[in-house]
Amino acid sequence: MKKTLQKLTYLFLLTLFLVPSLVTAQDGPLNCCQIGKQVTIDGVTYEEGDFVGNGEVCHLVEGGVDHVDKKWTLICLICSISVITDWVFGFLMTCVSVMVIFGAYLITTAGASPENMTNGRKYIMYALIGLVVALFSRGFPDLIAATLGL
Repeated sequence: MKKTLQKLTYLFLLTLFLVPSLVTAQDGPLNCCQIGKQVTIDGVTYEEGDFVGNGEVCHLVEGGVDHVDKKWTLICLICSISVITDWVFGFLMTCVSVMVIFGAYLITTAGASPENMTNGRKYIMYALIGLVVALFSRGFPDLIAATLGL
């Protein structure tokens, strides 16, 4: 059983790394990207849906890119990280809400049980720690942009 699981894991990892290579081999390397969220970098505002590239022919859009910039890869990286952190923020906020509700439920129904009261307080405390992590995740793209000098 262990060998089968190990082989499936190797097959999954091989597929995970090979499939993107095969897909990008169809049209060649990308030289542009589509902005997923409005972002301002170096005083230039890139709107959601705009295409940013290096000025060559873009395989993603027919009419050409909206913005030509030699830092287009960094702009696309910052936008991608920003979209990912938005999803992470939404997921964490959902988890925080569920944990606070569950902790409040445990405290409310604790009655004479000090163990349930303690568990409810722990759930709420961990939810607040999760809230702090979620709030820091919102500032992560700005931190990366500042670190890269954008």
